Amino acid sequence: MTTYTCNACQKKCNGSYGLASHRRQCKSYKLKLSRAIQKMKDDPTSRPRKRQREDKEQEVNEDAPEQRSPSPLLEAELLPMSPSPPPQSSKRPARHIRLPKRYRDLLPPPPPPVLEPTTRNSSPVPSEHPEELNPVDPFCTQANSFGIYHVYPGGHPSYTPNEYHSILPVSNVPTFSQVPSTVPHAPYYAPFKNATSFLLKDWQTSGSHFKSDKEVDRLVETMMHPDWNTNDLIGFRSSTETKRLEDFLAAQSGPSSNGPDVDVLFSVNDGWKHSSIKLSIPADGHRTTEDLAPTFNVPGLAHRSLRAVIEGILQSPAAESFTLHPYESYWTPSPDSPPERIFTETFTADFFIEEYMKVRQMPEIDGIENVVFGISLWSDSTHLTNFGKASLWPIYLYPANQLKEIRGKPTLFSESHIAYIPPIPDNFQDWYTETFGVPASAEILRFVRRELFMAVWLCLLDPDFMDAYLHGILSRDVDSVIRRHFPRFIFYSMDYPEKILFICMQYLARYPCPRCLILNKQISQLGGKLDRRRRLTRVRVDNVERRDRVNKARKLLFKGRSAGSSTLKTLLETNSLTSTRLKIGEPRFRRIPTFGRDTIRKFSNDMAAMKKLAARDYEDILQCAIPAFEGLLPEPYNANVMDLLFELATWHGLAKLKMHTESTLQDLDDSLTRLGNELRKFKKVTCAAYTTRELPSEVAARGRRTAALASRQKPLAKELTQEPSVKRPPRLREFNLSTIKLHSLGDYVETIRRHGTTDNFSTQVGELAHRRGKRIYPVIQKSSHIFSIARYEQRQRILRQIRTRAPFPNQPQSQKQKQKQKYKKTPKPWLQFQDEEHLPPGSPTDHHVMSHEVRHPLYLPDWLSDNDDDPAFKDFLPKLKDFCLAQMLNDDYDGDDLMYTPAQRRTISFVNNKIYRHKRLRVNYTAYDCHRAQDTLNPRTHANAIVLSREEGEDGEPPFPYWFCRIIGVFHCMVLHTGPESTSPDPRLVEFLWVRWYGREPSSRTGWTARRLHQIGFIESDDNAAFGFLDPSRVIRGVHLIPSFNHGQTKEFLGPSDCARTPEENDQDYRLFNVGIFVDRDMLMRFRGGGVGHKSIREATNVFLNDRHPSGLPRDDGDTSDNEDYLGNDDDGPQDSNPEDEDNPGRSDEEEDYEYQDPMQQVHDHDDNDDNGQPGDEDDDALGPEDGDEGTQGIEDELGYAAF
Repeated sequence: MTTYTCNACQKKCNGSYGLASHRRQCKSYKLKLSRAIQKMKDDPTSRPRKRQREDKEQEVNEDAPEQRSPSPLLEAELLPMSPSPPPQSSKRPARHIRLPKRYRDLLPPPPPPVLEPTTRNSSPVPSEHPEELNPVDPFCTQANSFGIYHVYPGGHPSYTPNEYHSILPVSNVPTFSQVPSTVPHAPYYAPFKNATSFLLKDWQTSGSHFKSDKEVDRLVETMMHPDWNTNDLIGFRSSTETKRLEDFLAAQSGPSSNGPDVDVLFSVNDGWKHSSIKLSIPADGHRTTEDLAPTFNVPGLAHRSLRAVIEGILQSPAAESFTLHPYESYWTPSPDSPPERIFTETFTADFFIEEYMKVRQMPEIDGIENVVFGISLWSDSTHLTNFGKASLWPIYLYPANQLKEIRGKPTLFSESHIAYIPPIPDNFQDWYTETFGVPASAEILRFVRRELFMAVWLCLLDPDFMDAYLHGILSRDVDSVIRRHFPRFIFYSMDYPEKILFICMQYLARYPCPRCLILNKQISQLGGKLDRRRRLTRVRVDNVERRDRVNKARKLLFKGRSAGSSTLKTLLETNSLTSTRLKIGEPRFRRIPTFGRDTIRKFSNDMAAMKKLAARDYEDILQCAIPAFEGLLPEPYNANVMDLLFELATWHGLAKLKMHTESTLQDLDDSLTRLGNELRKFKKVTCAAYTTRELPSEVAARGRRTAALASRQKPLAKELTQEPSVKRPPRLREFNLSTIKLHSLGDYVETIRRHGTTDNFSTQVGELAHRRGKRIYPVIQKSSHIFSIARYEQRQRILRQIRTRAPFPNQPQSQKQKQKQKYKKTPKPWLQFQDEEHLPPGSPTDHHVMSHEVRHPLYLPDWLSDNDDDPAFKDFLPKLKDFCLAQMLNDDYDGDDLMYTPAQRRTISFVNNKIYRHKRLRVNYTAYDCHRAQDTLNPRTHANAIVLSREEGEDGEPPFPYWFCRIIGVFHCMVLHTGPESTSPDPRLVEFLWVRWYGREPSSRTGWTARRLHQIGFIESDDNAAFGFLDPSRVIRGVHLIPSFNHGQTKEFLGPSDCARTPEENDQDYRLFNVGIFVDRDMLMRFRGGGVGHKSIREATNVFLNDRHPSGLPRDDGDTSDNEDYLGNDDDGPQDSNPEDEDNPGRSDEEEDYEYQDPMQQVHDHDDNDDNGQPGDEDDDALGPEDGDEGTQGIEDELGYAAF
């Protein structure tokens, strides 16, 4: 062990720790130290802040203290200070020792103010709507600080929700502090007997229905409520309180009119009703008419009155945030640039505005203003259990006047359940066989399911709703003004199998698109001129010809003609009508780091199997696929795959933007053109070079489909069972470009213009709403689960309305018991999994939030001495003092190299010679869509960040706007600054990050023109700028870096280091990293430019606006024929519309690739949830206590924050 000598009393000590312990007790050392500090304070010499490099080197050499025996002492006058060498040249572009530009964190602005007009004014932007629908002059608001203004085509609005605006609705982060509860009404707990009974029932029906330890904690919080009284529980029975609530609901509406007493609950005006549906059933060879045909009764339809539901929504507290007057939103990026239209909310899109203008043109009765109540619908069937046949097919209604951020949070109860579609009873086949003498064919079952779906909607569109649709609903709104609200259907979001049910078309037929009449073989021409022309000229319309065809087919069907007969096929095939009316890259994926709370999750061990993946998993795969697939194929196939993956990620990122402008919509349209060309090139070049066959799982799935077909078709089953032991060989599989999902990509731009951004009508909102039904199912009676769920949903809805009036005080943040920190010989700069640190929710107005606890200190003398052989600690102390001096002196660096003199550094001392470690840093930022968001950076899990750079362009090229760094540690310290430049005698708290810098790879051709991700790598450790310190306020946000697996790993950049690398890295660095610009929409816009909310970095990121890939690529042979027939060409050839026919492998391939299932056969389930629907499982990979976000899961569940 090394022996150290105290230079005050000359006593020898074993090791640095022994020396430090001795000096804490040595009187001679303390006397010498006090004299040195007093001498430093009395020094009147003025010290300049900046000098030329050669002067600095000379001054450092002259002022350096004499060399002594090795000592870990922290104090400046006793610690040997090595001169800071000038920056060394690097293989990557040299990054000089300079701090990044100061970053201004701008908060989202309030909506543009709507001032009372003195005179009528016209909008500077002409309205895009027809003149006959615009009888008044548009009203234009003033622009806010971000250059956003609104144009109201219907004139000055009589009401806007701007006065209720706050930053919280645009701050979608669960760790932000919440608004305290409002003052309650009294008595708020009615109709319950007392507050205690209500609190207990509210606890039962809220939160998780599987009461875990966390739920028990919630019960304790409920019992600590000021209104809780244990004496009230004498004689309490849960069933009695439930009956009390149901009796109250029944009394509100009077006696039931729907039959027996068991249905009394369903007679409430906006409550549930119990109905049955009668269907006329045809049969092959049985001649009759539709009116005289046998009828089958389908019981079990639970539904609510649409009019009553809308009236209830208009009177709810949520109505105060409704936008009653739609508007067009515009953005002016700079004073000299033209305004751009913004598309974000449904009520800012064209379709809503057009419907509003039609309603405004109606005559006003008694001077009452006409407005639109927008109806957004979702429906999708879902399994309620992992095993068994229990299912639910709900229809949800959302108010389209509401902000999409509120609609997207399922626990805010924005959705209204309006119907549960019943399944066809199991006894239908028995009834059919008894009535007609033969079992029902597959075609008859399809017909019955279509008829059932249409009959449900005929029941919902009752006379009360149709009266409201034509004459409006009178409602006194939140501003005490009576208006007439006209319900209008804005969109109906559903999956493809349900779409064909709703518009009555054949499943994956010759014309598969529900929006236009395009042939299957023409889908592959995606993005071409002919494809764009067909979408405009071949739109599906409900005209007289279509209705005549359907009516003729129905007559033939009820006259005994077979549903699969050639006559009916010929009659309906023209438009695909129906007779109903109305393992590659796997190891690389596992090494891709996670990002964010749940943005990129850990990939599974078997990604090649593609099993049990939700939609978010496929999205993660696409966003991280480029580095994972790079170099796996030889050229030119590798380049083709890279171009295709980049274009797929580009289109996907642009299509899912939550705020669009005219520029981004044009970029999306150009990307579609390039994507179509790349897909055709991929099939022509890469796919042609490889032979692909079915996987074993696909062969097994095909066998199961064949067996299911055999069970429905007995003649075929007899043939199939003759050779049960025959094993089918794998079929050849070709890349299929003729799928309905591929064709749908071409409709996105126009749909966004008409209905707003995709998050308004995405089926994911409905999928999230399924969680409620799945959570209710385990606690209700299973004999009639549909009605039991309806009852429970109504009780839950009423209890929540009562809860909004209850005085729920803000619960104090639980303070975890401090653990005694064990001494570690060589502690890491980051905290371990088991280390605890409390960080309460912060304000969204703050730039960053970090703890200032002192439970994890580092004693600098020992820590530096123990790591003196670690190359990451080179000049650690001089750099830290330079950083602290800059903070104390408020130096604003101008980009010149800067170092302070040793004399200036000696004016900096650290209280108790300690700095304090912290677990994570939360960085708040304003996203591209003017919403407040947050990144949590934990040094233990590869916390990478971006800051504004100070680079200067070379050869006339503009500079790259960002620098990249890895955060090694998050610290704070108490710094005492003495001397003539000191502004305060008191210690000052200084926050800082210890970072390792990246440099851009100069040899790689990257960006949007090259269609390659930006590449960076660590700066070599011999460069003095490889490590440094950073003010947390200069961090813009976190960044996702994906290793470039194709370039391998190396030990050249840095020697063995226990602090700069995690143990999993085994003292190796990847040579290059790919910047994950597609990780989320905000990151995409930060590296593409043009983000509306990126005002603070707009000047720097404008460089990306000139980096665009040319969209005018040459078309291939499949897209150059201007004389190709659109429809009815005999050369197209007939295509069988039977999805079970194995002679049509293209359709089977699409069913397997997209997991389609014929809606006529069985309930499908596309939940973004786990199979059994257990609550909480969907966030297993989110940040937890190990990442410093303890308790946020409960906040997410309560407030409804979900990955969207």
